[in-house]
Amino acid sequence: MMKEADTLQRSTDAVKRLILFGHVDHGKSTLAGHLLYLTGNVDNHEVEKASRDAEGLKMSRWKWAYLLDTSPEERVKGKTHEFSVFPFSYLNEQFELIDTPGHQTFVRETIAALGRYPDATGVLVVSAIPNEFISGFERGMTKEQCILARALGVQNIIVAVNKMDAVGFSEDVSKNMREVLEPFLKKKLHYKQVRFIPVSAYDGVNLLDILVDIPHTPRLKTKGSGPTTLSNVHRLKAQILRCDNLISAGYTCVAHIGADEHLVTVLHLKNKTFVRTGETCEMKLQFPDKIPLELSTRIVLRASDYTIGFGVTC
Repeated sequence: MMKEADTLQRSTDAVKRLILFGHVDHGKSTLAGHLLYLTGNVDNHEVEKASRDAEGLKMSRWKWAYLLDTSPEERVKGKTHEFSVFPFSYLNEQFELIDTPGHQTFVRETIAALGRYPDATGVLVVSAIPNEFISGFERGMTKEQCILARALGVQNIIVAVNKMDAVGFSEDVSKNMREVLEPFLKKKLHYKQVRFIPVSAYDGVNLLDILVDIPHTPRLKTKGSGPTTLSNVHRLKAQILRCDNLISAGYTCVAHIGADEHLVTVLHLKNKTFVRTGETCEMKLQFPDKIPLELSTRIVLRASDYTIGFGVTC
């Protein structure tokens, strides 16, 4: 399998790109590994080796994930630490599959991946096991990663309701997940298209359905096309999703721009003295040092453990 370094050497033709995200242990890497096998991009020898390695660590259910998570630390802990890109082909179409971490500790990697591939179709992987789903949605990273994906430009999303084998492929369970997620994704986050697919990543059930009707997207841009400003002060048109206190001049938070993060201070709000949750505004942000930013660069504003808001430079 080719990984990201090889991807950048390929042509600039359009591809069908998928980016997986969701709460930790809901099955993203298992889904990705098994999907690569079903599309003929992983051979039996690789699967047999991954299976032996998983059994040796008494983690046999992780055999498909071991095709992607190759570092000793990832394998021992059963958690993806870095995002990875896997080009593959299926039915004469070219795809790229991006697997991201689900744990809060590695959210910087997820932000970097989402910021780099905003034109990808998002694949939210959620567990159909009720207590796992509730834990991920109410106390975990499910909501947060959906917010990050939307903030960084992802517009279309597929919800892969995973581990359906553990609930006997119950239609009621799948329906309940949809009733919770659909209003959140469509009404609150305004995803343009939302598609639900019940799957079993471990058994491979319905995984190929994920590849249906995926739009083509441009390959990576090496350079931007907009005007660039070199400054330690940049203007941002922002939407505030959540703030525990009012945001006004002097407010500090972390600005994520691709894989980089900066501690920033709000210098000024245009035509407002403060903003609160649910409002939009134009603000001036002060960075510690001068940085070059293109017009319409996407920026995510975060506290230590949640997303405050997002916007584009203006």
